[in-house]
Amino acid sequence: MKKNTSNAPNGFISNSAISFLNQNKTKADVTIKYLIIVLIFMGFGTVTLSWILYKDALSFLAKAVSAKGVVVRLTLHRSTDSDGDTSLTYHPVVQFTDKNGHVIEFVSASGANPPMYAKDQKVEILYLESEPYAAKIKSDIKIERFIIIGLFFTGVGMIAFGATIIYKSRLKLREREYLRKNGRAIETDLMSVELNNNYGVNDRHPFRIHTQWQDPTTSSIHIFTSDNLWFDPTKYIGNTLIKVFIEQGNPKKYYMDISFLPKLSE
Repeated sequence: MKKNTSNAPNGFISNSAISFLNQNKTKADVTIKYLIIVLIFMGFGTVTLSWILYKDALSFLAKAVSAKGVVVRLTLHRSTDSDGDTSLTYHPVVQFTDKNGHVIEFVSASGANPPMYAKDQKVEILYLESEPYAAKIKSDIKIERFIIIGLFFTGVGMIAFGATIIYKSRLKLREREYLRKNGRAIETDLMSVELNNNYGVNDRHPFRIHTQWQDPTTSSIHIFTSDNLWFDPTKYIGNTLIKVFIEQGNPKKYYMDISFLPKLSE
């Protein structure tokens, strides 16, 4: 059987974002990686938005004046989402008298279905003397706090998720480079080429190569799996022995060299 040959990599790219985007640079993988970077930027945007809302809320509470109000009626708001589904929410219309004796009426931004408030229900109001028509029901401010906290932790979660993937990707590149330089190169036999049904992009699933090797010192059989491939590599393998780099004394840490396969066109 003929053996494949492989070339050493051009060197490890220190910039995390560039190395992340260039690793396994197929169209599907790059699309996913750009989406992850976009997710991180969205996370920073969400955290920034939550901070702005938090500062605005603190400023409002520091300057707000308290008053007693009453729900004079409920107004029905209709909204339609991107799927065309319609939702109905009831918003209380509140009336109160400000410090200057003016009767102010405003519609609360908080709506619900079923309604959170009833007609003629008394509520406590907070408002700015300079903007009485932008008043808020005091109990609604607690809901705003939960929304702000939720936005903050959602943003942090998005950042953490994306950063973790990039970090693991960089570690993987370092591990491959280490195994190429310091690992033991072995020739493994092809077992099978199978679809990876646990991973997919746009209803497409990549292929993975499975090989095996018997350790001559222990007679143990070790199974190795390649990275995802977005084309069927079967006919390009033939009787080729596939090189795998393993850590000295630890075959569970390995890297399958599939650089002999053709590259998928963009």
